[in-house]
Amino acid sequence: MPIRHQKTDKTQAEKRSISHLIGRYVESTHRKRTEKTRISIYGYLSVVSEILGSNKHVGDITHDDCIGVKEIIEKLPPNFSKMVNLKGLNFEQKVIFANENNLDRLSPTGVNNYLRSLYAFLKWCDGSDYIPKIPIRYELLRVYDPVPANEKRLPFSSTQLQTLFNSEIYAENKRDSAIFWVTLIALWNGMRSNEICQLDVNDILKEEGIWCFDISHISKNNGNDKSVKTRSSVRMIPIHPMLISCGLLEFHSSRPANHKLFGDITIGCDGYYSTTFSKKVNRYFRQIGIHSRKHVFHSLRHNFRDEVRHEKIDLGIGRALGGWTSNNSESFEIYGRGYPLAQLHEEIEKIKYQELNLQHLIVSK
Repeated sequence: MPIRHQKTDKTQAEKRSISHLIGRYVESTHRKRTEKTRISIYGYLSVVSEILGSNKHVGDITHDDCIGVKEIIEKLPPNFSKMVNLKGLNFEQKVIFANENNLDRLSPTGVNNYLRSLYAFLKWCDGSDYIPKIPIRYELLRVYDPVPANEKRLPFSSTQLQTLFNSEIYAENKRDSAIFWVTLIALWNGMRSNEICQLDVNDILKEEGIWCFDISHISKNNGNDKSVKTRSSVRMIPIHPMLISCGLLEFHSSRPANHKLFGDITIGCDGYYSTTFSKKVNRYFRQIGIHSRKHVFHSLRHNFRDEVRHEKIDLGIGRALGGWTSNNSESFEIYGRGYPLAQLHEEIEKIKYQELNLQHLIVSK
């Protein structure tokens, strides 16, 4: 049995700089992380490191230090790292500038992203014997968020959806634009943005007489450019009949084999196709007047979830279609072969959006 080294204030491991250990923590294999997650965590902790002092030893981080980080981050504006006026300023100066110019502050969710990363880092340092103990409890570190999780993103209203599908891209029949198809697929099949954006041409196929999306982290083009959020995200789901009526199969057949389905979406620096697409599509949503803090591209997935409820589709089938996991664990999801495609097809046909008129997009019955 390995001997756990006794923790003392004098240990050599304790006297490690924050910046050094952040790098080790982010790259550690104690938890499986995607490249995007690693980049995000490193970004959050880099801010924390700059506030505390990158050369500060982790064993010297106190309760008051953690509270000080919290108080500074709470006063920072959104996108502070991209603001030209804040370049070259330290974080205390950034806070002063934000106060003097009445800038908005980070949301509680935004603040907690930094604080959660700090606490997870300290917990890892504790488990790795770099510090004698975690200097603060998380309930004292995090900030209260008055907005319930289910209200952070809202589904689009019927009016907003009609505005979207009557907008320039659809009115001018720009079917070569990824926005045309990715948006429709998100609404009618409830797929996540990156699941759609990373599709290969070969991911649309016919199984058991049913046209399907094959959603997976494995590329049929021998590439290494795909990922999924959870194990339950890997799924074969029927293509909604409305997408077929709108001409998706014709668009699919026009694309060269062994290529990406959407040629105008480039992969982001974080390895996700949705990163570049999200900026483009949400900019378009702002242009046509349907974008807000609570109404973004991901809202379409909320529309799909609401329609599943409205049509009283079985909860398990709804999860299978959308790739959602149960709240407790994924263990239930990995046993058995899942729902038959015919049953999934029968249920997804119930998704109607009765108040939405897309007759102008239909090319085949």
